[in-house]
Amino acid sequence: SPNRKLRFAAGQYLEWTLGHSKPESAAFLAFQEAAQVAPSEIVLFDDTAANCGAAAELGWRAEHIDPHRDPAAQMKRALESLGIAI
Repeated sequence: SPNRKLRFAAGQYLEWTLGHSKPESAAFLAFQEAAQVAPSEIVLFDDTAANCGAAAELGWRAEHIDPHRDPAAQMKRALESLGIAI
């Protein structure tokens, strides 16, 4: 599959600036609107299963990351499986 470009939005949208908290769907929808990105183009990495589940229900790609088992390696594998080059 062709490589896809990766656009980072981490740190640009904090819960307190959006006015909602995860796992409320309003938090994910506020980010989606602010970032102007389709749900299918968003990949969420989170260490909380509830947050991943809520994001996935909205059509996001959600990857549950174990913070005790090399998060960077987990994220890299997940991105590669999606065909996203880093």
